[in-house]
Amino acid sequence: MVRGRVIAKAPEPLIPFAVAAYQGVVYVADQEKHTVWRIGSGGSKTAVAGTGGAGFNGDGIAAIQAELNNPTGIVFDASGNLYIADSGNHAIRKVATPGALGAVITTVAGIPASFAVGSAMMLYGPRAVAIGPGGQIYIADRMNQQIRRADPLTGALTVVAGVAGETGANDGPVSGPVSCLPTQTGCVPAARFNSPVGVAVDANGNVYVADEGNDKIRVVTPAGSVRTLSAGARAPTGVALTPDGNTLYIADYGNHRIRRMSTPASDCSVLSPVAGTGTPDFSGDGSAAPAATLNSPIGVAFDGGVLYIADHLNGRIRKVEFPSITP
Repeated sequence: MVRGRVIAKAPEPLIPFAVAAYQGVVYVADQEKHTVWRIGSGGSKTAVAGTGGAGFNGDGIAAIQAELNNPTGIVFDASGNLYIADSGNHAIRKVATPGALGAVITTVAGIPASFAVGSAMMLYGPRAVAIGPGGQIYIADRMNQQIRRADPLTGALTVVAGVAGETGANDGPVSGPVSCLPTQTGCVPAARFNSPVGVAVDANGNVYVADEGNDKIRVVTPAGSVRTLSAGARAPTGVALTPDGNTLYIADYGNHRIRRMSTPASDCSVLSPVAGTGTPDFSGDGSAAPAATLNSPIGVAFDGGVLYIADHLNGRIRKVEFPSITP
């Protein structure tokens, strides 16, 4: 039976905004404390990045001495490097061997404390980060209304989809005119997003997006088109793929549920319930996950056959074990 239970309740208040796991160890982005924590047994927490105060005091220093500003997304690459969407600093930061003595923080994309719309070098309120094939860094660049990709070595940014600074809900090509006149026969405008806040990438390069402002789950295909997969969520925030890439899990923030759909993009199903009843509350540890209640789940992450949930307003990290899912 699929079951859910709390794995972490910090002794001090914890408002998790994003969750990630690596080799069974859970990490949490705490936006209000401007810190990324490692969660230990019994809910203990240890800072791996951030000082507790908002700001930017440089790179190339110990991660636990470095200031963050509203970290909202975290992810690990295959080598165990931690990437942080440092939203208020408009940058993607990296910590190698997080938690190790003297682990250093660096900026891998964006110009810290600087932002712009449509800049080739700057981000604007990056909300989430994912690692794609070849170690490429995918970013939900929320205020730019774009999904962008950063080279892990050079930090060079390219646009994956979305029109800089322009909101919208239309599907279509990733490149094209911003709009079309009624007289322009055959004109197809470029696809737009409205507050993209979650991103996940499969091994084939399909990029799944939680398009919060449009209440949609969308995909950017390697062929260069954006299409809507589901409009059944309400303010979806986090997305995560199973290790085999065959299922997408969604933090359905406004419906207080975790839901899923089959992938790849060419064969998607309707949203199916996983956890949560739709009522914002806290209950159900140790019972079947669909009967448990959540309160504004905002982030999801997989590690092996375990789904971790940032149960935002319950102040908890919860997990659902899937015995049939293997790394």
